Amino acid sequence: MEMQEIQQTLHQYSQELLAEYHSPRTRSKLNIPLTAEEQAKEGLISKNVEVVPTIRSIQSSDDGEYLIDTDMTVNVSLDADSDTVIYVNGKRTDHLDQSWTSTHIMEFAHVGKAARVFNY
Repeated sequence: MEMQEIQQTLHQYSQELLAEYHSPRTRSKLNIPLTAEEQAKEGLISKNVEVVPTIRSIQSSDDGEYLIDTDMTVNVSLDADSDTVIYVNGKRTDHLDQSWTSTHIMEFAHVGKAARVFNY
């Protein structure tokens, strides 16, 4: 498995996490601790959301499988809705930048000609 293939698979996984952030029925609080819906209930509107993967380590096995230790960072800018005021350090602001990082251990293997992520 080449690094380009690993990066492409991580990008696809990042897109799944991004979709989960915007999903009203997120599948796992372990992957996305806050969702856009939950933040909207608090009067915050999500903008400029991105998920950034950072590979910490890669281990390969003799059978062609890879164990990838990756930090997945969610970055989001939050604007206040018309009924909400945001204060940071005692000062009123029009937005709040937020991010959180979680570690994901993924097992990559080839299934046919495509790479697949099995455990994360």
